[in-house]
Amino acid sequence: MIKVQYDINKKSVIGYYPNHVAYPHNTIDTALKIIDDLPYIEITESEYDANLDKKMVVIDNIYQEYSESEPELLQKAKDDKIAELIKYHNSDKVKLLTINGSDELLMTLESRNIIKEKLTNLDNKIILGSESTIKTKLTYINGNGIDLTLIQIRELFKYIMNIRDPNHETYKNHYKTIKALTTPEEIDDYDFTLSYLTNNTYDII
Repeated sequence: MIKVQYDINKKSVIGYYPNHVAYPHNTIDTALKIIDDLPYIEITESEYDANLDKKMVVIDNIYQEYSESEPELLQKAKDDKIAELIKYHNSDKVKLLTINGSDELLMTLESRNIIKEKLTNLDNKIILGSESTIKTKLTYINGNGIDLTLIQIRELFKYIMNIRDPNHETYKNHYKTIKALTTPEEIDDYDFTLSYLTNNTYDII
């Protein structure tokens, strides 16, 4: 037999104590069925082996598999849906920008900051007397690069932000909506891909 110590309030299993093992550092009261002031029940080794891969609890002195409550199932469904939303929001379908039909640029915070920095540097150089046609190099995902003027990189940055801002608002709206749904069925049916600007393209002139 195996003693199963459990939390009397949460019903969760705390530990297992096979009867054939000595426990010199634990106080076991077989009359009150208590191990170190916490209750226990006894199960057979076959019961233990049959439930090794399951989350078990003790309810009304019965050793049984844990069953999630409706609020827990609802929260789990929301957490899973939000995880899917985040994955989609960060996917190539949303973040990838195809330029001139073949080259690609990720519209991430890092790449936006790089473009913004290049834009600021060009602007400062022109203010300090450089020709307005001075260029800076932008590198694509595949390693290819293109030299852009201030006007070109400014228009590219503007285009990226005109995609990023609506998509960010779309993400926030979907997130709030998912949080407010009241049943797992509603959550399962909810389509968070709606309203996203995807498969975006841009031609540098």
